[in-house]
Amino acid sequence: MQIHDHRSLKKTPKRCLLPLLLSVALVNFWLAVRLADTRVYADPDKSDDRAVNRDEPVLGQDRQRPSNSIAAPCPHWCHGFPFRGIIKRTTHAEVPTDDSGKKNSKPYFLTAVLSVRIYDWKDKAKLSTRELIQWLRYISYAGGDHVYLYDAYVYQNESQKAGLKDFIASGFLTYTDWHHRATPFSLGWTQAGAYLDCLERWGNLSSWQLGVDMDEYPFLPADREPGFLARYLREFDTSSPTAASISELSMQNFLYLGKPLDVAKHPILIDRIWRRTKEPANHLVKPVYRPAAVRWPDIHHNSLKYGTRKILPETDLRMNHYWGARLQNWGEDTQEVLEMTMEDRSMEPIVTNLYKCDSCRPP
Repeated sequence: MQIHDHRSLKKTPKRCLLPLLLSVALVNFWLAVRLADTRVYADPDKSDDRAVNRDEPVLGQDRQRPSNSIAAPCPHWCHGFPFRGIIKRTTHAEVPTDDSGKKNSKPYFLTAVLSVRIYDWKDKAKLSTRELIQWLRYISYAGGDHVYLYDAYVYQNESQKAGLKDFIASGFLTYTDWHHRATPFSLGWTQAGAYLDCLERWGNLSSWQLGVDMDEYPFLPADREPGFLARYLREFDTSSPTAASISELSMQNFLYLGKPLDVAKHPILIDRIWRRTKEPANHLVKPVYRPAAVRWPDIHHNSLKYGTRKILPETDLRMNHYWGARLQNWGEDTQEVLEMTMEDRSMEPIVTNLYKCDSCRPP
């Protein structure tokens, strides 16, 4: 009969413990390497990241963020700080002065109102907090003094308030929780309702206001320098004795179409799509208007208390509408889309300036 030594049984686990721990460590290391490798080479179009988790700008391999010690200070539009060349921003209670010291009648010359929802689940258009911040920077670059944002989120984790804290803190953004109007969604109840609320609460604070969506960008081919939109409106105000009788300017709608470029290399939305319709795509214009003249706001044409409406020539101030691959069911470019569009890279100087926000030193 074989006799077992119980002391040897007790010692066996201790002798095996070190090799076992080493084996587990090696397996964990291998899994970590594989996971990192998968993330580096993953196709951005197949990413499972939710829109609300893509807050930070994505820097491509050719856009490395420099350290703060060598980075240039951020331009004013990166966080919505005042642009001295247009008007000194103030609080609602103050009466500002321009660079000549002359008092202005309203705290803001140009504001924008935006009703928006950033979806919790994957959005085929890839419009996320990142793209929302890009749009705010663009409005600031264009000379906007203030933005009234209505956050029509459905789920709590879709709320954009935390992601927009820098713009709120700078005084550039007034954030309104619009959750109670998010469902059931309708253009009248949700979006035009936000415009009406903005008009009733703050309509007397600005001379001009812009009402567009976050994939719509006002653009002036003849002027792409910072402050172009505010400068255009100031020049319009003094262009003729009858200019004051025009209460709304309608920007014609040019669709930017086609499969977007790689988001990892082109993180800014307007840098991903460079083909537009050869002519205005439809009659769905978007307005720049005098808030004091609006009786009832709407999406494309406001009901006016006084004044007239002017449809701007397509070569003048227009709206670049970034639809992307919608007309091709989010797939590859089709011959139909290619034939109805043309390459237009006139936004390149603005894109270059917006990329400065990803490599500058924050205030």
